[in-house]
Amino acid sequence: MNKGQSKKAVVKSEPIPDSEIQNVEELEITTASSWKKDNLNIRKIKLPSGAVFKVKTVSLINMATQGFIPLPLLTKITEKFGNIGKSKKAAEKVAAKLKDDDLKGMDSIMRKMALLAVIEPNLTEDGGSDESIDINDIDFYDLLFVFQECVRGGGQAFAGFF
Repeated sequence: MNKGQSKKAVVKSEPIPDSEIQNVEELEITTASSWKKDNLNIRKIKLPSGAVFKVKTVSLINMATQGFIPLPLLTKITEKFGNIGKSKKAAEKVAAKLKDDDLKGMDSIMRKMALLAVIEPNLTEDGGSDESIDINDIDFYDLLFVFQECVRGGGQAFAGFF
């Protein structure tokens, strides 16, 4: 093999044995509760502020295709915020490097994500009440934490389109 050449991976495709093929009519229908458990990953998280929220996983791809998030903004922001982790200092460093428009866009995405991801307490955009919290009253770092904990399918998936 010459320098600079790479080995090609050989993938062998073998037929599925008849014993593993099932008639779809014999399969059981997935229940709503088992689908939610397997796909939404409902759980409790503790926010940097100390608040505890019950959340579910939300797909950024679904949010983008439904028009909740502009794809170029999604790609740009998830590339910058994607791997911050739980460090408030790391988030502050990244936020300091963002332009005002990018930061406003990120804030908008995080608010939409939180409205979709948070199951309890009830979040609203209408000022809140005794039974709900207005999304505008939630701290940026709490919103960022919800975003990082609940997002599935980041903007890197769209990078090839732009």
